Amino acid sequence: MKIKVALFKINANYREKSHRLHNWRAIYNWVNVSHQFTIDIMGSICQRNTTK
Repeated sequence: MKIKVALFKINANYREKSHRLHNWRAIYNWVNVSHQFTIDIMGSICQRNTTK
């Protein structure tokens, strides 16, 4: 019975850690995408200004 409880605790802890890791990955991806988006906007603005 104690082994089952220990396994359950380990499993819960692992799930929480992997969930946190997944959150970080999602945040990292979002930052990456928004950063690329900002670069694209800046690039298009610069191109528009130089073509005038």
